[in-house]
Amino acid sequence: MRDDECSTSEEDFDMSFCIGDDELGKSVDSLEPNVVLELLSLANRFCCEEMKTACDAYLASLVYDMNRAMLLIEYGLDETAHLLVTACLQVLMRELPSSVHSPNVTRL
Repeated sequence: MRDDECSTSEEDFDMSFCIGDDELGKSVDSLEPNVVLELLSLANRFCCEEMKTACDAYLASLVYDMNRAMLLIEYGLDETAHLLVTACLQVLMRELPSSVHSPNVTRL
């Protein structure tokens, strides 16, 4: 693996980074969500699709209610995190018709 690559393991949300000959491994789900959001942004900036996918899937798993959906959908849209946006939209759809009357939803 080259020193500018990153990869994920076969297990959910795990990723490894190589810096020179040293490999650093960390499970995304052991990190704070705000750190994972930053990693998602870095993955987009440096075209690391495997890291982006791991972050996207983990963040999508955190969406369980309207508040979380409204908080995370803008990040998902900004970072083109398809799983995250889909999870947020599913919550909004489940909350219909009440979600239509929310000022945050109409702002989107």
